[in-house]
Amino acid sequence: MAAHFLDIVNQARSGDPEKSFMQKPILGITPSVQAYLERVGRYQALPIVYQDLLQYRFTDAVRDENGKLTHWERLSFTPEYASTLYPRLWSAIRLLDPLTAEGASIGVVDICEYGNSNPFRIQLKLANGSDRWYFLKQADSSRIFGLELAHLVGTEKLHYLVHDQTVLESAIEGTPGDQFLRQWLPGLDRDERLSLAEGFVRFCQQCYWTLLGDMRNYNWVVRLDGESPRFLPIDFDQQLHEGFPPFYSPSYFRENLGWVELVEETLLPDRIRDIEKQEQQRLVHALSSHGGRIEQLMDAFQAVPLSERHQLRGLVQAWYSDKWPTDSLPTPTELLRHHWQTLILRVPAAK
Repeated sequence: MAAHFLDIVNQARSGDPEKSFMQKPILGITPSVQAYLERVGRYQALPIVYQDLLQYRFTDAVRDENGKLTHWERLSFTPEYASTLYPRLWSAIRLLDPLTAEGASIGVVDICEYGNSNPFRIQLKLANGSDRWYFLKQADSSRIFGLELAHLVGTEKLHYLVHDQTVLESAIEGTPGDQFLRQWLPGLDRDERLSLAEGFVRFCQQCYWTLLGDMRNYNWVVRLDGESPRFLPIDFDQQLHEGFPPFYSPSYFRENLGWVELVEETLLPDRIRDIEKQEQQRLVHALSSHGGRIEQLMDAFQAVPLSERHQLRGLVQAWYSDKWPTDSLPTPTELLRHHWQTLILRVPAAK
């Protein structure tokens, strides 16, 4: 089993073709998932639902700081509709983030029609002149599984609420990986580049062992607000949904070649392996610390089709053919449990 940064060849070098993906269906909230969300305080009645924001009059294209078109469109509502919509949006955000919402007001509202979830992006304008962003989306059990798992074993506590088929999320703040590489990396000194390279290796291990795929440089962000940089996923659509093992390491994607080159220029192979062992130990500790809640999460999603059978078959044949014969496949959560057991067995017990 290839589980190291040094074992996975970047797509730009291997010549592997781009893989075309079928659009994933939205997986609704099942009774078992709802029961789990209620148990952990994530399920709460909201004063707004996804369909409420579809009542806009027209949209305007949103451009980035360089004038380039983005996938976002800015919404315009009638004054009458906005007068009732915006207070309900603020009230929903107050349920999720009460301290931030106090004294703040709703700014712009955008929609993204790229991808399968068509999320809304809501600006909250703070009294000090800064802002915070929130997303209102169709509740997708696949994404909720990824959010909850990242909350429990990742390096960032995530904030979201679900009601019926609507989910409200706090934006995961940071600079997208492609933008960071282009705008910030050239001006950093040697120690800063070293710290970033180590962070990317840790991120590759985290994704590989939680089976979070498709971490191209626009699906994760970098945050520099502590002793070391954090690499945080913002897209969970490909959680456990691909049957090709390298897909679960960010180092595989051609879009991340610049980050792979940063690691190669900065870190020696022995140091890369040491960082991977450290991250594996952190993950094992996180799995142990949240063991009861993770078991509840796994049980709640046991019957949710997070992955298709042919995708599961690809992973089983690549990794665990001795565990499951081809005519007997695990469920997605059973496969993930076994994947973690393999991780636990390879990490030495603390002395």
